[in-house]
Formats: sequence, structure tokens, C-alpha cells
Amino acid sequence: MKRHLSTLLALLVVGGILGLHLPEAEARGRIRFHGTGLARGAHHSGPVLSREQLRVRVAQQNRVNVDGANLDKAKAGLQAKAAEIESLEANIKRRKPFVDQYSEESVDSFNALIGEHGKLVAAYNSGLPAYNAEVDRYKVGQQAFNTKCAGHAYYESDMQAVLASK
Repeated sequence: MKRHLSTLLALLVVGGILGLHLPEAEARGRIRFHGTGLARGAHHSGPVLSREQLRVRVAQQNRVNVDGANLDKAKAGLQAKAAEIESLEANIKRRKPFVDQYSEESVDSFNALIGEHGKLVAAYNSGLPAYNAEVDRYKVGQQAFNTKCAGHAYYESDMQAVLASK
């Protein structure tokens, strides 16, 4: 009985063998409070943050940094899955010319690889919406932090007290 590979191979070509949507490659560095530190008794033309305001901003900074670290871990996991998929794709490309289309065992073995590839791609792509939502949430938190904290002055002694109270 002759089997044809054309149906599954066409799926690979139509799906664009990779079929992956990689997470955006953006560097997430730790965010830091960039206000103006003042010595006690120094004068500033604008408002100076209280210790409680500093405490809120430092806590917000820490939350955003933890979210960023979690995103980096999630991205690394997605990249590892993508590498696994790419390795499987390379194996499929290497094996394709050697498939004996008249051997049921040969065709079934090759089709099993293609099925495994499809499952891996589907699992990878199903995780992307959650990752992208987390990236969006991170960006909102980062922007909120930058907006609230940009250009505000504080007393260095207050910042040291806030940091020491953790």
C-alpha cells in the first residue's frame, strides 16, 4: 500500500515550518528610583517626598523589578522550547529525503515526527498570549513607576531609613 507524504508535508510548508512567534527581544534592566537626593536641610524648588511616599515608590520599584525577573525566566523557557522545536525541524528536514514512501513504517515514523512538531508548536504558541499579557502588564507598571517617580526630590537620610526598614 502506497502512502503519500504530500498532505503532512504541505502542512509544514503552509504553516511555515517554524510557525513560531518569538517573544519580543527587549532588554529589561532593573529600574531604579531616579529622584534627586538631597542632604538634610537642603532646599529644593519643588516638593520633596516624605518617607511614606518614598516607601510606596521603593515598594513599587521592587514589584516592577520582580515582574521583570519573572518575565526574563518565562522568556528563557520560551526560548528553550523554540530551540527544541528548531532542533526537531532540522531533524525533519534531514530525514525527509530518506523517507521511503512505499514503506508504511518509514512513512509512519516520519509522520510521527511531524505530529510531534505540530504538538510542540501548538503548546509553544498557546503559552504566548499569557506571556504577552505579562509583558504588557510589566510595561504598564514600569511606565507608572517612571511617571510617579521621575524628577522628585527626596532626602538621602529618608531614603536610607526606608531602605533600612525592610
